[in-house]
Amino acid sequence: LRGDKMFIVASPSYGNLGDQALLRGDKMFIVASPSYGNLGDQALLRGEEIFIDEQFPNYHIVYIPLIRTSKRLIRGLRLISKKRDIFALQAGGNIGTLYPGIHQCQEDAINLLRKKKLVIFPQTFYYSQDEIGKKALAKTKKIYNKCKHLIVAVREEKSYNFMKEEMPNVHVILTPDMALCIPVFRKNYKRSGVALYLRNDGERTLANDDFTYMVKELKKRFNKIDERETHVFHNLKKDEAKEELNKLWEQMAASELIITDRLHGMLFAALTETPCVVIPSKSHKILGCYEWVKHLNYIKLITNIKDLPSAITQVLSIKKPRYYLKDGQAKFQALADEMKREFK
Repeated sequence: LRGDKMFIVASPSYGNLGDQALLRGDKMFIVASPSYGNLGDQALLRGEEIFIDEQFPNYHIVYIPLIRTSKRLIRGLRLISKKRDIFALQAGGNIGTLYPGIHQCQEDAINLLRKKKLVIFPQTFYYSQDEIGKKALAKTKKIYNKCKHLIVAVREEKSYNFMKEEMPNVHVILTPDMALCIPVFRKNYKRSGVALYLRNDGERTLANDDFTYMVKELKKRFNKIDERETHVFHNLKKDEAKEELNKLWEQMAASELIITDRLHGMLFAALTETPCVVIPSKSHKILGCYEWVKHLNYIKLITNIKDLPSAITQVLSIKKPRYYLKDGQAKFQALADEMKREFK
């Protein structure tokens, strides 16, 4: 009973490996990880897990879900984290003014962790050109410039050039979308019909008249047209997320054609080797990330809906679509090398 003591109250004896990892070894905290049903974001998390397992095999992953990411929790993690621990901010397209709630949550975490080892997994930066956007950008600059060890990965050139111009002192690196860490999903299903994975939110740019034209053209070629989702509308546990992603990929692999204006609709089509015509949305993320898959002859991006018929003919003419990541693996390796160099 004598001497100085530190008591760990309510320490985990149960099977939550994230909580167990808090007590031992080097840790990689994934801050603001998704527990919600956006399967694009869940695929980003899966890609991050693969990346960490391959490049940082001695690190335990500790998940800090978005719904639990608070200033109070981050302050606590700041206190208990060790020198070699790394804090990784969840990848996506939510830095800036498109998704202010998630942006603010992540920015608060970065500010509180500014003296720690920090990496932002590949993101798209989007700030509106109004007064709100200018104020948000000024705040981001102030926070990022205070960070001691910060690597910002961006997933397309527009964000890369934006960062180089607006924050030249911040360490930025161009890296593919983290979903492209996931291996090819190859199934020999009999394909039939066309599947539409289209937005119905503020990022949608497809006008009603263009949608009507698209459906009319598709009915000329296909007997079956299915409108589908890349969301499930409830929260997901880790195993459930994996199961839902597999279901989605199986649906895609059984489709003859995909039409999408979703970034991960495009990337999932690539991973499932499914012919796909892509329509841009409000953010520049699709146009930018198309650069990572444009070498695949079964993926075609159009900016004019009148080009849809010829694009469909082109992608369907590919008899055996085959996925390969042209120089993405080298880019992922470059991110890992930069992290090891900066965080040694």
